Amino acid sequence: MKKQTKQRHLWVRTGDACEYESVGSDLDAVALHLAEAGCRTPFSWNETGFQCAGFEADNHVSCFWGDSDAGFEKPLTKAEREAVEQEVNQWDRRTRP
Repeated sequence: MKKQTKQRHLWVRTGDACEYESVGSDLDAVALHLAEAGCRTPFSWNETGFQCAGFEADNHVSCFWGDSDAGFEKPLTKAEREAVEQEVNQWDRRTRP
């Protein structure tokens, strides 16, 4: 019998009023989702996501690796967090008038 490998997903929820959304395993998709939702750096990261202007306290942003049902499995690594922030900044510069 073939052993099934568990697939991890990147999950994002921008604020308390939104639902969890899977963006597969693509960090660029995470950054685009965050930028389109109005997230701007700097981000203050914790294990399950971050806070930034407009997304504070209970209205924070969730951003983590999870199972297929959005169950938390592990935080983004430092390198992944830096890549997401860098891409959000680049996206913001491209779209700012």
